[in-house]
Amino acid sequence: MLSEDDGKTWPHKLLLDERKNVSYPDSVEDEDGNIYAIYDRSRGAEKEILMARFREEDIIAGESEKARLKAIVNAPEKRSQ
Repeated sequence: MLSEDDGKTWPHKLLLDERKNVSYPDSVEDEDGNIYAIYDRSRGAEKEILMARFREEDIIAGESEKARLKAIVNAPEKRSQ
């Protein structure tokens, strides 16, 4: 979500992952305006750590063809042997 009035309202939204059991997001913006969010999904089952990359204009538009969403960073149960 994005606020343009110091958190009074949050009119802009971009859904990064529609699945259940998504939690603990953390994000940072780089000097080029890319926003990176890392979060986990299903700590008890899939145990995935995922990353999303998007820009402020993607949040305002509510979508993006250039954004990278649901990229698996780590999934111990899915590692190839």
